[in-house]
Order: sequence, then C-alpha cells, then structure tokens
Amino acid sequence: MFRIIKAQSRKHPGLAIGSLVSLLFLASLLVLQAAAPDILALDGKWLVVASIPLLLAILAGGYIKNFKGFGIELEANLYKPIDLSGLSAKKAMETVSGDEKKTLSYLQELSERARKRISRLVVVEGRRDYYSAYALSRYLQELPRLKYIEVRKSTGEFRALIPVKALLHRQYGHPRYDIAEEQLVPFLRALENGSVLADYREEALVRHVDTTTPIVEALQFMRVNQDSEIPVVDENFYFIGVLVEREVERQIVEIVLAQEK
Repeated sequence: MFRIIKAQSRKHPGLAIGSLVSLLFLASLLVLQAAAPDILALDGKWLVVASIPLLLAILAGGYIKNFKGFGIELEANLYKPIDLSGLSAKKAMETVSGDEKKTLSYLQELSERARKRISRLVVVEGRRDYYSAYALSRYLQELPRLKYIEVRKSTGEFRALIPVKALLHRQYGHPRYDIAEEQLVPFLRALENGSVLADYREEALVRHVDTTTPIVEALQFMRVNQDSEIPVVDENFYFIGVLVEREVERQIVEIVLAQEK
C-alpha cells in the first residue's frame, strides 16, 4: 500500500500536498476539539473547511471536469492525457542510407563495408539513354542490403520510393542473386518517360508526410490509406527517411509507458 501511495505521490505531487495539508488541518481541529470542547463545537462544516486545501489542489491540477458547488458533485480526471506533442515524424522515422546510381566502375570501387551500408539507390526520372538494364542489375546484385529505389525529379525533389522486392517480383519472381536484365527494362522505360507513378502505382510509395507531422497524425494517415510504411520529406521536398507502422506504434507505446511510471 505504501508503495502505491508513494508512486501516486510522484505522479500527482500537487494533489499529494493538498491531501497532506487537509489531513493536518483536520488533525489540528480534532486536537482543539478534544482540548476545548466547549469552545470548538466540531460539526460537518469543519470537515468542509478542512478539505479546502485538497479542493484547491484538485482545481489547480486540472483533475476536475465538473464542479457544482458544495452539493457536492465532482467528476474526477486523475489521469492526464499522454503527451505525444514532442514526437514528430522526423524523430520516429528510420533513416535509409542511400547513394545515387552511377557507373559500374564507381560500384566496383566501393568497399564491402560501404556496399552494406547502402539500402536506398537513387535514380532520376526523365534522363534519356542514361541507365542500362545491365548496370542496374549489377547494382541490385552487389548491394546486399538494398531495400528501396528512390525516384527523384530532375530538380532533386522526391518522386516515389519503390521497394526492390516489389520491382523484381512483379513479373518474374527471380531470386535476388539471379536478376534477369529484362526484368528491369519496363522500369527503366517508365523512368525515362516519366511514367513511374502511373506504371508502378501499386508498388510505389508516393503518399508521404513531412518532418513536422505529429506522430499520431502520421499513424492515422497510414492506417486510413492502409500503408505499412510511408516516406518522410523535408521542407524542400527531399526524401530523408521512412516511417514504418510497427516502429511508430512501438515508440508511442514506450512514451505512454514512460509517462505512466
């Protein structure tokens, strides 16, 4: 019991102080009543007087929703809402280390450690005769942790994020180590023509939030659109990370549990 009282005192210090003052006030009145019963006739009104510090603490702490005088009708609200205002999409997102698709010689010069860090490959739409299916297939095979292909506009802004597994298994179903170049031809054609969003509307992650979006609002947005993951962009509309539904839920739970301690 003492542990419970101690825990509640830490969570509601104002309420604990008000309760203590009221108890001391009531104890003092009882002592006076015992010492001088003729002078101090203790009746129900003194109980109300003794409860004033407690009532003030309850009012100041915002624990009362409705108060209708000394009737007395109180609707208590001892548990304040969980504060998630400090958690935005930027704080909850997963960073996705990326690199732009360049030449094969550039790929060969990358160390094994550098290759393992790359989980996002950047390509730019609208470039004519720039990307080859062979070179792209080599990148996909030699970057073991590659998870996304980010499509950017020619000016650098985010366009779409395409999961590699969705791109490779769309028509062929080949394993990662056996990528046929013809798998990539439709994608490169769409990239060149600027039709990635239309041709890959089922695979592309286009819906996004910005860095200032509150995390609860972002989670609601994901659930409404049935997205398990969505991109996060900054004020310049550049891609900076991904929100994953299960990770967002985990962080919200941790905040709730921390504030309940």
